[in-house]
Amino acid sequence: YQMVKPSCEEYEYILIGAQTPYLKTVEWKSDIASDWYLVSLRTGKKKLIFQNFRDDPEWSPNGKYALIYDAQKRAWLRLDPETKNVTDISSGIGYPVYNEKYDRPDLAKPYGIAGWVAGGEQVVLYDQYDPWVIDMTGNKTPYSLTDNWGRKNNTTLRLLKGFHQTKKLNIQKDIVLKAVDLKTLD
Repeated sequence: YQMVKPSCEEYEYILIGAQTPYLKTVEWKSDIASDWYLVSLRTGKKKLIFQNFRDDPEWSPNGKYALIYDAQKRAWLRLDPETKNVTDISSGIGYPVYNEKYDRPDLAKPYGIAGWVAGGEQVVLYDQYDPWVIDMTGNKTPYSLTDNWGRKNNTTLRLLKGFHQTKKLNIQKDIVLKAVDLKTLD
């Protein structure tokens, strides 16, 4: 079993992953899947939320939401632990959030998470080119943090590691990005 808990000081839910049903697949698969259970710390009750997932969930810094990539649906899903609702939050981007050029006999991996904004009310996800700001409440439309500059210029934009040590971002201030031109690799 593995446990994923929020990084905030006070939280009411954790996620427990069970790999037992999938251990026999270790012989022919590179990743072992898990079933993820939402556990209430108030009542001790658990509920199966994600079944047969290869990626681990990640909690928002405020502990209000959990985020996980669904390789089958090729989408990022948000779990609201209070309502137990699971919602696709990445389709609103309008571009794939998974590696479209993945050429292995396996499900494509996501481009990833850049970080969290506003204590966890927003997350920044990547498509092939640009970082996208997603409102975790679902009240605001996703938007490109770089105004689609990467896509328009065939350039991959990523947060530069070293300047951004944590996954907590302040997008109201300047951020440092690494740019790679996909034609010249400059």
